[in-house]
Amino acid sequence: MRKIIIGFVVGLVVSLSAVRTAHAQQDLEVVPEEIAQQVIALSVEELKKVTDAPLKVEVDARQSTVLGTVEMGGVAFLTHKNVTEDALKKSDKEVVPLGVLGLYRLALVADKKTVPADKLCPGTIVIEGMTFEVSFCFVGVKTEQEGKRQLMIYGKDKEPLVKVPLNEFETKVDRSVSIECRVGGGEGTLTLNVIKKFQAIVPLKQAS
Repeated sequence: MRKIIIGFVVGLVVSLSAVRTAHAQQDLEVVPEEIAQQVIALSVEELKKVTDAPLKVEVDARQSTVLGTVEMGGVAFLTHKNVTEDALKKSDKEVVPLGVLGLYRLALVADKKTVPADKLCPGTIVIEGMTFEVSFCFVGVKTEQEGKRQLMIYGKDKEPLVKVPLNEFETKVDRSVSIECRVGGGEGTLTLNVIKKFQAIVPLKQAS
């Protein structure tokens, strides 16, 4: 496992030393499982510092996913333990938690404006001597008027920072929440597929 981690970290250092040029959007890669599990475990420890979270999330590491590289940025989705169709039915009465989103060198966008990092929960992840400053936000679902489901993303406060439609869209993924992320040229999109039946697309910006 150490060889895998060292190889991955060396690749990240090489990426950082490269000259920055404009990139066409491309998919962020799935981080190797050995590293992903470290990121997830360290993120869970960092989240213990958040004493007034807007949503209560119990992370299921087996259902969680980490994507990214140092050069392009990274995304971790720490999935809540009880993301089921029955649980989502309660979203007409309350916000149902989906999980926690961790962002590295990426920022949320609301009303075409970048959401300041200080509105999110900060965290620090250290792997093999490399330090990653990340931002955490809490993700849930709320069914509003006329039965329209909304994906709600919260930072430090009780009001959502981002709200996007959660539309019906069938997928064949094997996780209760799966993510895809495309970035490049300063822009990005995060796609969340929920229990194989719903999908939301969240706009992002690449941060320096």
